[in-house]
Amino acid sequence: MAPEHETTQGRPSCRLPTFLLDARFAAASWYRLSPWGFITSSANAHLVTAVCSGGGQLCNQIATFQITSPGVVLKAKFKPGKLTCSDFRVHLLVDGTEVGVSDFVGAKQTTGTFSLGFVATGVHTVGVQAEGEVSGCNVGTLLDWAGDLKLRKSP
Repeated sequence: MAPEHETTQGRPSCRLPTFLLDARFAAASWYRLSPWGFITSSANAHLVTAVCSGGGQLCNQIATFQITSPGVVLKAKFKPGKLTCSDFRVHLLVDGTEVGVSDFVGAKQTTGTFSLGFVATGVHTVGVQAEGEVSGCNVGTLLDWAGDLKLRKSP
């Protein structure tokens, strides 16, 4: 499906159709660590996305989902969505506290694995907040973002 297009100050801007965003958030949000160490879901990754409305590079919307941790050190890896047209990085939060920041990545790239530290036993809310940088279609404001976040326990 082609993205919706609109013009922002004479420049094209790609935004995902609203029904695609709704479908992404409608997925089940409870995940448990599998015996192999990854957060379980149908694709072994959590699809996260947000539409930013605050202007600037740090998106004012934080995508969240819940996990149940057995009390382990977690590591994360992030891959931007297929419609990505500029570079951005993700800030990861556990229960509202920032615990990790990825490197900047663009389309068809994946971050290196980075640690979120020890996550205590129990249910936790994981937040993902994107921060853009001027590149590609980003001329100073991150409008929206999407991608897959994989979490696994540290060996």
